[in-house]
Amino acid sequence: MSTVKEVIERLQGYDPDAHIATSLWMAEDVLYTAEDIEIELSEEEANEILDEMCHRHDADIGINWEVIRCYIYMLDEDRREKQNG
Repeated sequence: MSTVKEVIERLQGYDPDAHIATSLWMAEDVLYTAEDIEIELSEEEANEILDEMCHRHDADIGINWEVIRCYIYMLDEDRREKQNG
């Protein structure tokens, strides 16, 4: 997972007029989606989801709202399994 600082440092080596294609997702996007589907997440959990999405991301699908929801549901299911032993 990259931080804003790491992305800025990486991009400083490029011509500022160079064309790029990028998608940017942040913890607030994950938290917003979780709230929308009524699943409570901490910021730490949102960051964990971002890390997982970045690590496992399928370039054919990309990262989108549905992918974010799936990761939230998976985290919530894992939490419930741990709570129930």
